[in-house]
Amino acid sequence: MKQCTKCKAEYKDVESNFYKNKQFKDGYSSWCKKCSNKYHTNYFKNPKAKEKEKIYQKKYHKEWNKKNRNYTNPKKKIREKAREIKS
Repeated sequence: MKQCTKCKAEYKDVESNFYKNKQFKDGYSSWCKKCSNKYHTNYFKNPKAKEKEKIYQKKYHKEWNKKNRNYTNPKKKIREKAREIKS
C-alpha cells in the first residue's frame, strides 16, 4: 500500500499505479500515474508553465546551495585548503 504525495490517495496495487523510479527506496515514484500524467501534459502543452518551473528550480537550487555549502562542492573545499596551505 502506497500513498501519492500529490493527491494523497492510497493505492493497494503499487506496480500498476506508480511509475518505477530507482531513486526512491521502494523503487517507485512518489506521485501516482494519474498525477504525474496531469503534470507532464500541462508542462509540455503550456510554455508558460514550463518557464515558471525553470525559474522556480533555479531559485530553489540557489537557496539550497547557499544553505548547504558544505555538501555542494567538495572539490572546491579541497582547492581552498590547498591555497591556505600554500599561503
